[in-house]
Amino acid sequence: MGKRKPTEPEGDSKKALPPEGETESRGVRRLTDQEILELRRDMLESSAWAKAELARRRKK
Repeated sequence: MGKRKPTEPEGDSKKALPPEGETESRGVRRLTDQEILELRRDMLESSAWAKAELARRRKK
């Protein structure tokens, strides 16, 4: 599989994040460095599983 060009998310994705005090009142917070690493690892594992599952289904 080739690399795909990332797509732009819809909406106001180019807006800056609000100041920290404002985000907490809306229930939004930044992920910690550890949480980002865990999320990336989980995404890699999920991607590998999905690729293996698709390959398995193609063989059937």
